[in-house]
Amino acid sequence: MIKRLCRQSGVVPDCLEKLFRDGREPSLADLLQVLEAVLQEFETIYVIIDAVDESTPREDLRRIIRDLATDARFQTARVLVTSREYVDIENVMSGISSLISMRNPVLDEDIRTFVTSQLFANRKLKRWPANIQLEALKSLSSKAKGMDVRC
Repeated sequence: MIKRLCRQSGVVPDCLEKLFRDGREPSLADLLQVLEAVLQEFETIYVIIDAVDESTPREDLRRIIRDLATDARFQTARVLVTSREYVDIENVMSGISSLISMRNPVLDEDIRTFVTSQLFANRKLKRWPANIQLEALKSLSSKAKGMDVRC
């Protein structure tokens, strides 16, 4: 994200150049300082973080999301986060975001249609016995649980 913002603005903050000269692995605090500096070149930026639940470990990512949403240094950033429901993510997001559930019958049907097409189009999957295909379809459709979007 920092690379893209620097390229777009045409500015490389002094703190980023110093990190480069030091030749060490930047800490999370270093990177947030660089982000703060580069954000001064923008009126508003939009950050989309998809599938937070799939990140491991996600402690630093949760902290970054919280900071982007609450720290005055990042007031130009607008953040959209997608994730399945997990307590640790909900704890960070509660009170600083609005939940938009993606769980609905239309999405469930889309998932079912996609899984069905894969079961019949994939060379290996279409060789499965019909009862196993049906069980896979039921299981994947019912356990996908859509996702939640927070913004």
